[in-house]
Amino acid sequence: MKSIIFVLLFIFIHFESSSQNYQVTYDITFSPNSNNLNYRSKEKGLLIISNNRESVFVTENFLIVDSLLIQMDEKDLDPYSELDNFRKTSSKNFFKTYIKKDYEKKGTETFQLLGISQYKYDQNNYLKWDLHSDTLKLNNMICHKATTKYAGRQYVAWFTTEIPIPDGPFKFYGLPGMIVKISDTENHFNFELVSFEKVVKIKISRPYLYNEAIEVSQKEFIKLQNETILTPLKQITDAGMVITSGDISKSTGPRKQKTNFIERE
Repeated sequence: MKSIIFVLLFIFIHFESSSQNYQVTYDITFSPNSNNLNYRSKEKGLLIISNNRESVFVTENFLIVDSLLIQMDEKDLDPYSELDNFRKTSSKNFFKTYIKKDYEKKGTETFQLLGISQYKYDQNNYLKWDLHSDTLKLNNMICHKATTKYAGRQYVAWFTTEIPIPDGPFKFYGLPGMIVKISDTENHFNFELVSFEKVVKIKISRPYLYNEAIEVSQKEFIKLQNETILTPLKQITDAGMVITSGDISKSTGPRKQKTNFIERE
């Protein structure tokens, strides 16, 4: 599996020669189903930092799905013949998100898959951190406590000034050091740093479907996201696809699973 991930990373990230560029790996442990919060799932998150000026955060599963889409296009494969394989791969990818952060502009650009559609939106200065005097040793580094509220959740972060880069997993950044661990207070989402490596200069490619994405605001995206819970077939019918009565009864009946979105509002 590691060799597969390396190949996919090489496809997605074009390497050049230089320094001051890093790859940070996080273990993500989370509760994907709000109807069964005791069920936990895991993914690997990758934070790719370029010239200490900008970064991209994606998951390994996102890269696998993106690579599969590229292969389907290059080989001109019939989407329906690859549908089962795509579904199996995509089902492992909870964080269907590509997040680009700009340290100087203090903002992010988010590309995200939602159902059968792709969206992108910008955010600026959305995190307000409170610093605390508490310290904790993690990964043999002294870490300092910080708290914030984002998208309907309260978070506790532990960052280290031993890595003086103001970044972290997902959309969390802006502290005076690298975030080593961050969790929401309900313990639905937990990110923990497992490796920090210096790499050669990198130029990060945009996802395969980036140019087809619909531009919205973050508020509009959250609204669309919540609508998929109430009307799961809306995207499909809006696209002109025909839904059978059997499909409708399955979709409108009692739902055993309800997505526990990390961004609630």
